[in-house]
Amino acid sequence: SNRPAARYQSVSLRVARMSDRFQGRTAIVTGGCSGIGAGIARRLKAEGAKVSLWDMDKVALEKAGADHIAALDIVDPDAVHKAAADAAATLGKIDILVASAGITGPNHTTWEYPVAAWDRVIDVNLKGVFYSDRAVVPFMRQNGYGRIVNFASSMGITGGREFAAYNASKFGMNGMSEAIMLDAAICALRILSPLIDPLVSTTSARSRKAAGKRLKSA
Repeated sequence: SNRPAARYQSVSLRVARMSDRFQGRTAIVTGGCSGIGAGIARRLKAEGAKVSLWDMDKVALEKAGADHIAALDIVDPDAVHKAAADAAATLGKIDILVASAGITGPNHTTWEYPVAAWDRVIDVNLKGVFYSDRAVVPFMRQNGYGRIVNFASSMGITGGREFAAYNASKFGMNGMSEAIMLDAAICALRILSPLIDPLVSTTSARSRKAAGKRLKSA
């Protein structure tokens, strides 16, 4: 039967069509040296995009082979603003932001949750995404094109036990993403908020493969 061969040919054609779907596009990936961020960055690069990686791990950044790198803490708004400007200057424009930097924080009941740990989770997961979105949108408006992926979570919808800070950060980020969707509607930007389960290891092969498929070209 020719069915297996025909099926293989069909898959090969789909892969070939997707191999350059980000050709001519530029992308920033925060938290891009590990987990989901690293998987998405590799996928973007493999499909033709120029990629800027933002991460705290300077050694991993230098080994990543990205077109632009920025060693920073996403909670520093001045550093984020500078990284966006540097990425735009190096890459020529900013088309895509994948805001994948995030942490879960420790597991405690709400009344026992350490204040410093609460602040850190909110700073990274909520403020860090806000700073990143805020920094890139002006460049996207200049292009007349933009795609932003803010990683949401099911725990930003229903909550979960002993995840008070993570829950709050994701509830807040969902609301912020809704707001930016409405604000950006006047300038042809698109904002996506896929749900990611924090209990799934982001370094697993299956997670990286699934994450790489979440970002679609225009």
